[in-house]
Amino acid sequence: MDNIMIENGTFIKNEDDSISINPDLNVKLIDFGLSEMFNIKSNNDNNNNPFSCSKHGMTQNQTYCAPKVFDGDVYDGRCADMWSLGIILFTMCVGNEPYQYPNDKTDAGYWSLKNENIGDFESYLEMSHLTQFLNDSLISLILGLLNFNDSNRFTIKQVLESDYLLAYWRRYQTKITEKSQLQKMANYLQRDKMKDFPFYKVNRY
Repeated sequence: MDNIMIENGTFIKNEDDSISINPDLNVKLIDFGLSEMFNIKSNNDNNNNPFSCSKHGMTQNQTYCAPKVFDGDVYDGRCADMWSLGIILFTMCVGNEPYQYPNDKTDAGYWSLKNENIGDFESYLEMSHLTQFLNDSLISLILGLLNFNDSNRFTIKQVLESDYLLAYWRRYQTKITEKSQLQKMANYLQRDKMKDFPFYKVNRY
């Protein structure tokens, strides 16, 4: 969790030495040193997926790497990000990553995810004494994010519409949509500044 930045957060030490945080804080993911920019229009020859990516060498943080990233395969950058988001969500909820090393032969957590069976994953949680931290809707969301099959892995829209976040989505859907549209417009207006940027091109081996 080194790459979490809290903005507008006031930390208050209570009389019992516990710490409270004011409810107006904003939590943001930071440190995108390994991120990429994709030129959607010119990259449409990559199997009709402009987000195809083959950037590797990031296995020092293997827990956060999606399976295809760790294995050195060409992957969809958006799907890989959703896997990492699932790892972050799990870690925030229970205080530990769901697995230590991506090997289904030696790591029970990784095996339970690769098996794509909710019963196996729940058995792993029980064995690890983690069931108290996760309810059914949260487990469903985490498994949707940590699906080994890219095509079945949750998109950000499915995350927002999941049972776990549905009430939040219904309440803030308008604000989220408006902010997304504003960001798209900002990106559009800056397109001329970025025209000479070295956009990522997929490198197939």
